[in-house]
Amino acid sequence: QTRTNIIITGATKGIGRAVAARFAPSAARIALIARSAEQPSATRRELLAAAPDCQISLYARDLS
Repeated sequence: QTRTNIIITGATKGIGRAVAARFAPSAARIALIARSAEQPSATRRELLAAAPDCQISLYARDLS
């Protein structure tokens, strides 16, 4: 099985968070991009609890 790299913007709420939760178990690496660093930290903890082998990076960036 091929493991993938995924970049998700708006990863702390709504569709972005749902996409992150869906792909975390099958991804090698996920980059979470959000406007502030606090919310992605909580999302990262939740994803790692469900998929401990996934490598998750956090980036605080405003892409609007």
